[in-house]
Amino acid sequence: MYKMVDLSEPGPSDIECSPIDWTKCVLCQTNTSESLSCPADSKRDSKGTGYKTTAENLLAFEKLGCLPRTITLSRLDEGEGIEASFQHHKAKWHDTCRLKFNKTKLQRAEKRKASPEDSLTSDDRKKFTRRSREEVPSAVHRCFFCDGDAVAGESLHKASTLELDARVRKCALELQDKLLLTKLSSGDMVAQDAEYHINCLVALYNRERASKSSSSDRDVDAINHGIAFAELVSYMEETRVDNLVAPIFKLSDLANLYSRRLEQLGTKLPGRVHSTKLKNRILAYFLDMKAHTQGREVVLVFNEDVGAALRRACEHDADSDAVYLARAATIVRRDMFQTKMEFNGSFHTECQEQSLPTSLLSLVAIVLNGPNIKTQSSSSSVSQPALSISQLLLYNSCKRYKENAKDMVRHSQQRETPLPIYLGIMLHTKTRKRDLVDTLFNLGLCISYDRVLNISTELGDKICYHYEQEKAVCPPELKGGLFTSAAVDNIDHNPSSTTSRDSFHGTGISLFQHPDENCSGIQRVVIANQGDSHPGKSNLPESYTSVPPVVQQRGDPPVPKLQGSNRGYCELIPQAMQREYRYSQIKLVKKAQHFNIDTEN
Repeated sequence: MYKMVDLSEPGPSDIECSPIDWTKCVLCQTNTSESLSCPADSKRDSKGTGYKTTAENLLAFEKLGCLPRTITLSRLDEGEGIEASFQHHKAKWHDTCRLKFNKTKLQRAEKRKASPEDSLTSDDRKKFTRRSREEVPSAVHRCFFCDGDAVAGESLHKASTLELDARVRKCALELQDKLLLTKLSSGDMVAQDAEYHINCLVALYNRERASKSSSSDRDVDAINHGIAFAELVSYMEETRVDNLVAPIFKLSDLANLYSRRLEQLGTKLPGRVHSTKLKNRILAYFLDMKAHTQGREVVLVFNEDVGAALRRACEHDADSDAVYLARAATIVRRDMFQTKMEFNGSFHTECQEQSLPTSLLSLVAIVLNGPNIKTQSSSSSVSQPALSISQLLLYNSCKRYKENAKDMVRHSQQRETPLPIYLGIMLHTKTRKRDLVDTLFNLGLCISYDRVLNISTELGDKICYHYEQEKAVCPPELKGGLFTSAAVDNIDHNPSSTTSRDSFHGTGISLFQHPDENCSGIQRVVIANQGDSHPGKSNLPESYTSVPPVVQQRGDPPVPKLQGSNRGYCELIPQAMQREYRYSQIKLVKKAQHFNIDTEN
């Protein structure tokens, strides 16, 4: 934990001159909400044990030079020792202050002050690593990759650029070559004066290239792994900057966050995340971080570098931030202008997600919710605000800005997203106000009024073309293969008017379909208009538009001549009368049985 020095606070010389206030905590001399503890008030038999232990620990801390500057032992010693002064004045302290000078903290301070040679035992000096390289004279040169000597006809080349070191590290991480990663952990190849065979370096590049092309789904999985790792790194950086104390990350918790985010991105893992590989990737990214093992748990801690930590927290490089913003905008715009779509007259369920590039949607989600991996993985679906903002960005984007056309905004139909189309059509349907639609269009929220009319005309032409192909006027929502009934009625409005403007006389036709469990109908496919083969308005069939004139006959209508033989008696009428009589008899019998009436009477 770091604390800024306040010049207004008393210095060490002021503390030594001021007398001790025995009513306060003798260790910090401050008033806090924490209660004070007094060993003299203890109900145990050994009341002075706490004074004795604390006094001995304070003397030991002063001997090691680890006593804080706010505590001066000369003020606590009145001539007979610190323990006697504590007992005489019944000294009190906070439990949190006393814990800073307990036995455990004293042992840790002694261990830090001890030299490394003194802390090692004879058994520790004899320990070796699992793989140790033999000591070789400085005159002998070996290959950095295969540990082989220079042979005749094949000389060793010396590493002289940092680009070579970066490429080798990338290959080692991709192949997860533990031996090569161990060698690179000592520093870059230039600092180690590494030498290598050309064939060994080429073989490393070939292995890395072969591993990339081994699977067809490697690219998609690699992108998802990169996104999850980037969000994990951003989470660690935010935690490092925001927290007041140095953060400690458990490798198991980081692996769980990483695997959960991969599952949400659509990458299925065959098993658990390889924690060692994830640890190596994190350590390769954070050069000032080290891994420590505590039992079965591995923790990752940043190096205690006060200067680097203060500079990282206080400095703000505006130029580098502007460069990062420009790079992010270039990447997103490249994907935006590669995305093309056309409105076919309907909105399906996932039309919003499919109309947007993944990079744009991810950037807006990170801006709204932050790059924290916990925030991104808290929900399995993208929020509607992120979808709406992404669609408006894609709709209002332009490849080149024209200075002469400041007030004129041109929108490409190939980048019309569902949201502005839906808003324009909805406002026109509910209000029919051109000013309202154009106002929202100028704000960049929906399509223009002319574009709404254009879509309406295209849909009408499409339906009319469909009528012409079917040779019948039938709504496209009706399904085929279903029993359909119709209701026809007149529509009369102000029929007593003497002008044609106020009166209206028409016919309303309602169609009803009756599906059942066995037959749900066949969905009819609306035939699309084939380009400009039917431009303009389509005409309805003549039978729907032309009504033949009817002239009222003054006399009796003429009876047409009989065609065929004349039948004077019809056999169907007696049969129908018998069935009707039998039906009426059955109904009377059922009624009599219902009211318990004697049918014989």
